[in-house]
Amino acid sequence: MNERLKRFKVHERMIPYVSYFMDEEDWNLVDLAQENGEILQEGCSEKLLEKAYKKGVLNKRKEEDGIRYYLGTFHKRIDCCLRGERSYFENLPSEVRTAVVEYEQDIHLWVIPYREEGVNKKIVNPIPIEEALDIVEKSNCRYYVQECDCKLYRHEKKHMKETCIHFFDEDKLLNSNFDRGYGKELTKEEVKRLLIEIDRDGLIHNFEGDAFCNCCSCCCWAVRGIKTYEEEGYDVFGEYINAEYIIALDKDKCAGCGACREICPMNAMELIGGKISVSTDRCIGCGVCRTRCQCGALSIQRKEGGTE
Repeated sequence: MNERLKRFKVHERMIPYVSYFMDEEDWNLVDLAQENGEILQEGCSEKLLEKAYKKGVLNKRKEEDGIRYYLGTFHKRIDCCLRGERSYFENLPSEVRTAVVEYEQDIHLWVIPYREEGVNKKIVNPIPIEEALDIVEKSNCRYYVQECDCKLYRHEKKHMKETCIHFFDEDKLLNSNFDRGYGKELTKEEVKRLLIEIDRDGLIHNFEGDAFCNCCSCCCWAVRGIKTYEEEGYDVFGEYINAEYIIALDKDKCAGCGACREICPMNAMELIGGKISVSTDRCIGCGVCRTRCQCGALSIQRKEGGTE
């Protein structure tokens, strides 16, 4: 079993729970994998291979002689279980689901070990709705949307769940969740309408170059990780957040209702003397406060020195 776990890249933290996600048919494919991870198709039916692909046990690779199958990872298997076997996942013992959430959302596993000052891609890249719509308008690709795994993991009920918008070209279709059968394809106009709806829901448009991960601070690991990264003593704005925008406040219009303060993921707003005050050194320019403001007191602008 130790060799199986190693080959399928099961993290030591998940070993006690691996049996909930893998059956003997899955492990047989792990055993069949060559040194380079390839699964020789002789003796394996197409139906079996496609089933394992959908489950995340296998990946595909397009080669000169056609599609070949390769061993996937346990990390992907968990994701596909959540998406394709929802009722099964939800009925797992609570300790198993808790272990999965803590594993999937632990930035001590997925961010900090690879930290190189000034080198790594920043995790949180908030942009306003205007820029998000412009990006979509200028893009020339296909789009699909899927449910946010973070919100599903944490049973979030306050926000929309179908919020992860991916851009893809034909050559990047293989191994995407869309190709595995999860999510649905959208037209460009549908993407723009969805982004506007997401904006009204108060989610952060976190642009990752080929996807919009529309995040909430209650569930989404990237935004939740800001606090962890800061507590570790690292430079949050220098290494973790790419904050190119900032909120501007018109105090004359502010009614002091505090709605913006309640939703701000950075605790960058304070109610003083019946008016909101913005801590510019904390603001990441995500714009969720602007969405909630009923007085038109908040606007968003690019920081000085930001790229146009």
